[in-house]
Amino acid sequence: MVLATISFDGFGFSWSAMQYVHHFGTERHVLRGTRNVWLFGPIDLLWLNHNWHLAHHEEPTVPWIYLPQLSAERNETERTFLVGQYLKMWRGPRKTDEHVENKFAGKIIQ
Repeated sequence: MVLATISFDGFGFSWSAMQYVHHFGTERHVLRGTRNVWLFGPIDLLWLNHNWHLAHHEEPTVPWIYLPQLSAERNETERTFLVGQYLKMWRGPRKTDEHVENKFAGKIIQ
């Protein structure tokens, strides 16, 4: 039971970190607040082109197999190295003067 808990904790930590690495250090915007990263070609296929994250944010209904093609058509082929970006992410939070309006602040959405 303890081993299973450690395994699930490790998976949860890894998964949440991998979700954030695409967004860290980008502008605060729903569509443009992410980047495309790369690791190795087989990893892209194994992860269903998850590393083409900017393309996915811009066109969330496009099937994963077309995300690299979509990026190429938009000249968005620049990809940062995932491991380097992952390590930068652990430097910690950075101060920003960027303000984002929350149009739902103080409202109850039903």
